[in-house]
Amino acid sequence: MTVKRPEKTEDEEWTAVLGKIKESIDKSLVSVSVKSGTYLETEKLKAKVGNVQEEIHNLKQELGEAIFAQWKNGGVNPQTIESACAALNRKEAEIAGYQAQIDQITREKARILGEELKPAAAGREGGVTCSCGKVNAPGARFCKACGKKLEAVVETAQETAKDRHCPSCGALMEPGARFCCECGHQT
Repeated sequence: MTVKRPEKTEDEEWTAVLGKIKESIDKSLVSVSVKSGTYLETEKLKAKVGNVQEEIHNLKQELGEAIFAQWKNGGVNPQTIESACAALNRKEAEIAGYQAQIDQITREKARILGEELKPAAAGREGGVTCSCGKVNAPGARFCKACGKKLEAVVETAQETAKDRHCPSCGALMEPGARFCCECGHQT
């Protein structure tokens, strides 16, 4: 004797379809909520980074002017240099803290949404991060986005860049880079 399963009724089919639609809408709402929240948080942190970078710029300018004024008057006070450099160091540490928060938010967003991190966000440990927030290739000496000399140079194999070379030094360049990572030349 064979038992025949009852076929789904039209109401059951509509209920299943509506359930799938509801599930899709719920996932979309969570995604929009997470993405908008993390966007706002990261943009606030990026604004803070920009403000601190401006403070660093001003401190460096003040330091240069103070040293020049002291030099003109016959001597340079090492204490002036030491205190200004310590202040600059604190500001750079502040930027690194903000960048770490941005990285954490990015990782948390990816975890919640079940996404893989993009290479730039995932590769922060492998690349050199500029104070502007751009991740550069390992071994880069200058930032490809802003042209600033990079502090820490990680010595690893340079990534190829589809035969795009710097017109100044001939180094291979990454696609989309505006500055050469080797010599800092703007392309």
